[in-house]
Formats: sequence, C-alpha cells, structure tokens
Amino acid sequence: MNKQMVEDGREILKHNGGDARRSEKPQWNLAVTEVKEMANAVVKSGMFPSVKTAYAAFCLMMLCQSEGLHPMQALRRYNIIQGTPSMKADAVLAEFMNRGGRVLWGQMDEKACEATFEAPGLLKPTTVRWTIDGEAKRAELTGKDNWRKYPRAMLRA
Repeated sequence: MNKQMVEDGREILKHNGGDARRSEKPQWNLAVTEVKEMANAVVKSGMFPSVKTAYAAFCLMMLCQSEGLHPMQALRRYNIIQGTPSMKADAVLAEFMNRGGRVLWGQMDEKACEATFEAPGLLKPTTVRWTIDGEAKRAELTGKDNWRKYPRAMLRA
C-alpha cells in the first residue's frame, strides 16, 4: 500500500492498484479523523436515510475500510435495519457472482421468486423459492411498508 504524507503530517490514501474484478481488493487507509469528517458530512447531507447518526455512518465506514474497501462504499453496500448493518441484496449478489457464483432465475413476480444458485464448492446447485403467502407471511414481513409497495423486489432480495 502506498502512503503519502501531507504538510500537516496526516497520511493520505493511495490506491494500491488492485483490480476489483479479481479476488485482490484495493486497500485504503484513511485516518480516523478523515473518516469521522466523512461520516458527519454523510449525515448532514440527508442523502442516505437509513444512516441517521454520524456514529452509525462512522462504524459502517470503518467496517468497509477493514474489508479493504473505501469507506464511502459503506453507503452503497449497507443499509441500517433496526440498528444493525445489513448488506444490500444487490451487494450480496455481486459478491457471490464475483467469487464465481451463478444465478439462474426462475419465477419472479409479485407472488413468488425462485432462483437456482451454483458456485465453486457447492456439491450441487441449490434452489431457493420464496412466496408472499408462504415464507414472507410466516416471517411476518408482508405487513412492512416495502413489502406492501414492492413485493417482487423484496422477494428477489
């Protein structure tokens, strides 16, 4: 990882040139004070409604930095749901596919979603099916706002 000092003695980040399409992740090393400044700006901007406090933004950003990602990736990869960081479904799917996984989508509508997952290391493909009247209802999800408004997207997630 390349580091460079600025006049006031703080380290500034330098991307190590890693290719995000390979398993090698770029490494970032921002000073804690810089991450705190970003976290404050994120909350003040109001652009990320699931991030309500600078502390929550800071923790998410440090989580991403610990994974070798730029701290701002926290906002693209995670939501905060009931006080807990939760990786967004599209980020989970992207990680799975970046690691060699493959998804074959079957039914995908407002009543049900079915997908077959294949990946290196799985002995055989795994099929998962979720329905509104079955799994989502049993998990008590169908009364939630997003599930009422976007059932197809929530089943797919």
